[in-house]
Amino acid sequence: MILEEELEKLKEELEDDEKLEENELKEELEKELEEELEEKLKEEFKELKEDNWRN
Repeated sequence: MILEEELEKLKEELEDDEKLEENELKEELEKELEEELEEKLKEEFKELKEDNWRN
């Protein structure tokens, strides 16, 4: 009985850890994507500015 309870607790802790890790990975990916998008937008803006300057 006690072993089963301990096993269940460990299982829950593992699931919680997996969820936490998954959330951290999602946050990291979101941050990377935001940075990438920001760089692309800056580059596009720069190109538009240059095109506008020429015209």
